[in-house]
Amino acid sequence: MNRVSGKDTGSHIPSVFVYNSSEKTMLDSKKLPLVCGALVVVLVLGLCVQKPKTKRVPSLAQPEDYLKIDHFRGKFSVSQSPIVGRVVDLIFTVSPIKDAPNTTVKLILPYGIEALNENLTWKVNLKKDEKIQFKVPIRVIREGEWRIRAYVESPLSKEYKIANSYYAYIISNKNEAYLSETSKEGNLEQPPEKASYVPGEVIVGFRKVPCTSTDALQLIEKYGGKIKDTMPQINAVLVKVPIGKEREFIDKISKEDVVEYAHLNYHIRALG
Repeated sequence: MNRVSGKDTGSHIPSVFVYNSSEKTMLDSKKLPLVCGALVVVLVLGLCVQKPKTKRVPSLAQPEDYLKIDHFRGKFSVSQSPIVGRVVDLIFTVSPIKDAPNTTVKLILPYGIEALNENLTWKVNLKKDEKIQFKVPIRVIREGEWRIRAYVESPLSKEYKIANSYYAYIISNKNEAYLSETSKEGNLEQPPEKASYVPGEVIVGFRKVPCTSTDALQLIEKYGGKIKDTMPQINAVLVKVPIGKEREFIDKISKEDVVEYAHLNYHIRALG
């Protein structure tokens, strides 16, 4: 251990020698208070100077994420058992979770169900949590299982809109019938070889436009389909579409005002 020593000469302040292992440094005791003061100033300035705080701006939800939300609550019901030949009221009830001005509600029925009211499309202003019922007299004209659909759409902005489809199934014969939220066969989204419909085929019914007209042909071709057969007795056409694109074709063409309905070409089967 190194020792530091010095002789007292009265008023003389002894020098202080500071040694380290690498070199010898001498600090005069008169300069020591100045060095310490400088260090204090540096520390104070360091505490006073702080980095500017970064404000966090909450990220806005992307329109794509917003559109994934189901903004409506929709459900089908019937006034009584819809056996074949009986006139019943088909009722669709819808309620939005937010105000939905300029909402379009459209019912789409298969060719096995006849609507006794030509008007199947409505334009309404819906208020949050308000329940509105749309009632249409219908008659099942053929035995089997028929899928009904309601399409609800409301503009979110000039570029975006919120929309959804709601489905139900009417299973009917001459003796019994009922409305169900699921198919009797279970999941209709099956592989083509096991499906309850003909892959690559869609039936489209028209209103106010003859199914044999040029307008009908051009509309089918607009969405990538080709007319395979016409059914003037019910003003509908059988359309050929790419396999796997059936539902996409249905969703697009169903939005046209002249289209009464569009659905898969289901295999017709008797109940029981």
